Amino acid sequence: MIQIIESGNDVAITRRVASDGTKVKGVFVEASAPDPFVVKAAIQPKTGIELLALDKGEREKIHLDVFTLERLEIHDEFSFGGKKYDIQNVHKFYKHFESIAVEKKI
Repeated sequence: MIQIIESGNDVAITRRVASDGTKVKGVFVEASAPDPFVVKAAIQPKTGIELLALDKGEREKIHLDVFTLERLEIHDEFSFGGKKYDIQNVHKFYKHFESIAVEKKI
């Protein structure tokens, strides 16, 4: 798996930071996001069988398995194939990390 990750895609990750943000004319405005950082990742779509375990409304979104050597955080964001994704789950597996990313509907 490590060889597959190392030969994978360069993915720019944007990490959401907890901040108070500010109010401008009564509207909450989040603080600016930090600069993205790049990780090597092997990205694979979830199979149809895996999607059957999800609620019907969730099946409409694209779900990806993301394998990296660096730990991603929940709610990290990245773009892949022209769509934006949000990391929903992260766990360590042997010498790498496996994450689940869900398409962000805008």
